Amino acid sequence: MVPLAKAVSYNNTLYFQTLKGHTIDSLKILKAYIETNYDVIDQFCSRWGLNKESFLKSLFITIYFHDIGKLTKQFQENIRSGRSSQKYPHALYSQFILNEIDFPSLLDVSVEKTAILGHHTQLHSQLYAEYEGLNKPSFLEKNIGVFVKDSKTIYSELEFYKWFSFNGLNINSLPETRKFWGILGDYRNELIIEASLFEDKEKLKSIFCYIFSILKICDDYSSAEFSDFIHKYNGNTHEFDSVIKDPSKYVLRLCIKNPYEIVLKKNTPYEYQRDEPNKLCGDVPFYCMLFAPCGRGKTETALIWALKAMKKYNRNKIIFAMPTQVTSNAMWERFCEIFGQGKTREERIESGKKYVGLFHGKSFIKLKSEKERQKEEKEDLTTEDLEEIKGENFKGNIFFKPITVTTIDHLIYSFVHGFSQADFALGNLQNAVIVFDEVHYYEKNTLEHIITLLELLKKMRIPHLLMSGTLPEFFIHTVKEINSEYSGPYKDNEGLNFEPFKIVFSDKKLVEKRRINKGIIEEIVKNYNKGLIQFIILNTIERSKIIYETLIKQLPQCKKQNR
Repeated sequence: MVPLAKAVSYNNTLYFQTLKGHTIDSLKILKAYIETNYDVIDQFCSRWGLNKESFLKSLFITIYFHDIGKLTKQFQENIRSGRSSQKYPHALYSQFILNEIDFPSLLDVSVEKTAILGHHTQLHSQLYAEYEGLNKPSFLEKNIGVFVKDSKTIYSELEFYKWFSFNGLNINSLPETRKFWGILGDYRNELIIEASLFEDKEKLKSIFCYIFSILKICDDYSSAEFSDFIHKYNGNTHEFDSVIKDPSKYVLRLCIKNPYEIVLKKNTPYEYQRDEPNKLCGDVPFYCMLFAPCGRGKTETALIWALKAMKKYNRNKIIFAMPTQVTSNAMWERFCEIFGQGKTREERIESGKKYVGLFHGKSFIKLKSEKERQKEEKEDLTTEDLEEIKGENFKGNIFFKPITVTTIDHLIYSFVHGFSQADFALGNLQNAVIVFDEVHYYEKNTLEHIITLLELLKKMRIPHLLMSGTLPEFFIHTVKEINSEYSGPYKDNEGLNFEPFKIVFSDKKLVEKRRINKGIIEEIVKNYNKGLIQFIILNTIERSKIIYETLIKQLPQCKKQNR
């Protein structure tokens, strides 16, 4: 029988996708990712001193072999019967097979094997530390040999030779199964030791998460594609190979030729927004600060900088980190309208959702409970998982779309395994530009976390902008101590010097012992006749009544109205 990888139940009928078909669909998404993001991959490899061909080969091998652990007698029996068992975790059992396949790892730590190990359960220190409750599998060695051999054929058929050479791989005979647990235990310990000895932890984390995120995109969305295919299918076939027709829809890229035209429309930019030397949108620095008052287009300026930085530094995502959920909602809707199309505002917002995602931060308590639930290995994606993957909330959670608006806490959690998809999200962040809005807003504890985050962004070479209507000197001094490469703060001097109102203090009293100050009343009437809007605030009801009674007698408009 042909080995299977995916099962979907629809109208009380089971439909299957072969392991080969699912693998090809995953590789088709990988191919689309490389075609769309070749410049991004080139930048990433240059950043970390990686050979680009070796990196691309590493991606191919990781995606090709991610489900090889499903080639066991138990998994195949279970999937054909519509059952799933956590007693045979294929991500773990794949390690037993991969250990006998001789392929070069990109780093001294096998990021390819670790990505496969954690592709259904995020890696953590105790993952598979105990084998209690797991069963020893029976490997289908003949099918495994054929699958390994087919890698070269599929490599050629999908034209990966355009990017790297690959002569196929060989596999040794698998060790006796009586040595199974000992071999897996030794291998797990080796991975932990290798990771602990790797000196540049930020480099290791960055490369692992980027490979991991691409694996997750390829695996998750090829699985979702098969589910969608079955729900539209009305034929009599029950087993399928590759079904994906348009893999590019899972690797969106936003390329804007003229950011000013898109963001400002027909409005003339303020002086500080211009595309000129010594201005933020002219210099487009890698690390920078912006100081401008409210109502002067800070957001539009930051968005223009981000779009230009994305092009200048070969990045593929923009993240806007906001202080609150309310501001996140408003910003998301605003961006959807900017990047959407349509005659009405509603049409533009709906259209713009294709490119703009939204995710709010969560409480530590909820994150902790979610993390605990995710610690158990899932044999495969459930129907509920597939629906979640296709949803807007999930896409916002992992920074899937070209632009994501989120809260600062969620951004921080991505760097510290703060939720179940944190490594997936951090992988997508590796090639993003980040805008921190209203950085003065946060209380001391959060501000300390932001400072730590800025140190990590420097080590991982992720461009970002810090902006606010109030940038205290101590904050500017602190961040420049962390990173002397910060440019700015760039300032809206015109806006900062603008005085929309003034406050004048006077020791004169409007009402004293029920006596009215006639001079102030005359000034109020005079301003009224000029058409000015005035607010009169008093500290007692009695005084408010006295002023009200006086003014309605003095103001001609009020004399004609019933009180």
